[in-house]
Amino acid sequence: MKLYHFLLTSVLTAGFSSCLLAPLLFSAASNDSALQAATALVRSGQYAEAHRLLTSALEKSSKDPRLWTLDGFALSRMGREKDALASYESALRIAPRYLPALEGAGEVKFRNRTADAADVLREVIAIRPDEQAAHAMLATLSFEHHDCQTAEAEFAKSEQAIANQSVALNQRGACLIQLNRPREAVAVFEQVIKLLPDGASAHYNLAFSLLQAGNARQAIEVLTRLPPGKRDADTLDLLADAYERVSDTPSAVATLREAIVQHPDNARLYVHFANLCLAHSSFAAGVDMLNVGIARSASTASLYLARGILEVQLANYAAAESDFSRAETLKAGSKYAAALENMMRLQQDQLQPAAADLRRRIKQHPQDAFLYYLLAETLARSGAVPGSAEFSDAVRAAQTAVRLQPRLGLARGVLGKLYLQEGNVHAAIEQSRLAYESDPADVTALYHLIRALKKAGRTQEIPALTRKLADLRQQAQKKEMSERQFAIVSHAANGGASLRR
Repeated sequence: MKLYHFLLTSVLTAGFSSCLLAPLLFSAASNDSALQAATALVRSGQYAEAHRLLTSALEKSSKDPRLWTLDGFALSRMGREKDALASYESALRIAPRYLPALEGAGEVKFRNRTADAADVLREVIAIRPDEQAAHAMLATLSFEHHDCQTAEAEFAKSEQAIANQSVALNQRGACLIQLNRPREAVAVFEQVIKLLPDGASAHYNLAFSLLQAGNARQAIEVLTRLPPGKRDADTLDLLADAYERVSDTPSAVATLREAIVQHPDNARLYVHFANLCLAHSSFAAGVDMLNVGIARSASTASLYLARGILEVQLANYAAAESDFSRAETLKAGSKYAAALENMMRLQQDQLQPAAADLRRRIKQHPQDAFLYYLLAETLARSGAVPGSAEFSDAVRAAQTAVRLQPRLGLARGVLGKLYLQEGNVHAAIEQSRLAYESDPADVTALYHLIRALKKAGRTQEIPALTRKLADLRQQAQKKEMSERQFAIVSHAANGGASLRR
């Protein structure tokens, strides 16, 4: 973003307003010739020559903030940011509210993302409230700090300044999506399309906004304008979603198949294909596709979780149990973040060292429910069988965790699983139900509840719970769609940047 073009015009010559001249402690006439000569050099791009001339002039007139400010500008254009800032700050020590120096310092601090950049920009705005460039920079800083509320307020005050700036427009559009204002985002991304008519990312972002605004057919029109060679995995995935929203399931399936053929190692595509199969009761077809994905990416938890849900629909409970267990193991990193060392051991199947370390920690912290839960989970994963000492220890650890922290759903979940393994079906139902109630998004707890009910012969609840299991998968997809985050991806070919999730 080019800022403060007026620094090269009247602002750095003698055309200051009287309110800015009043506090300056110098005789303007004595420095005008050096100032004018240096300004002419700066205008012609001779920054080094201008700096030499200004250095000489400052030896005689070190109290002239105009000389310091012009020197800062020249040094900045020479790439000497630290020295440029020093010159601007010298000007501000003489005249703290000298607008050109504040603007120059604000620009340098913004480019270098200094901690006080926003403070300086606010000082500029306090003097000149309608300075759009300063508002635009504040908007970008707010965006980078994930404060979209402030960013949008600042972007709204800098619309002319950012009208031809694709980066800033993309940032604004991303914030409008996050603020749940997709219709306004559509208008912003339409501006980006005008600037980057051939940009694949620009088309993606506009289509994404249209889809969020409920205009799936327009989203399809935008995405199908892209030639096939520019449709990457994300674009095809989004296009399939749009087709499904207008009830064109054959096109959605065909588009996802095309995406998988082109990007066979993208696990998310297999999961989304499985979601389509789930929504249309084509469970076996979904399992077949997930088998292909797992063959290529055997360490992706989401693939096993999706397959497990489909296996439940097919009443293949043993296969579902295996898939849920594998998914849990692979997701250990997110589930056990509070115990990083043990988490790493769990992921690497170093279960005996993990159990020994947990026992040691429990001695030091005998009231820590989460440590007992981790011990129960670790012992359960070690292959302990009912009747063994390890299995009994796992049950006691889970029971202790629940006693210490009754609302710890994870502990109730593992306790329910252990009860189910030893045949204590009614206790398994109770604990699994409590685990599910504590976290209605816990697919594993819901699955164990279904298993326990089936073993107890209480089949009347199972159809409704199985539907809930399918619903959880659908809800997860919707949540993923609504929470897709934008990230800046630079594009050297067009000199700008576009936003992608």
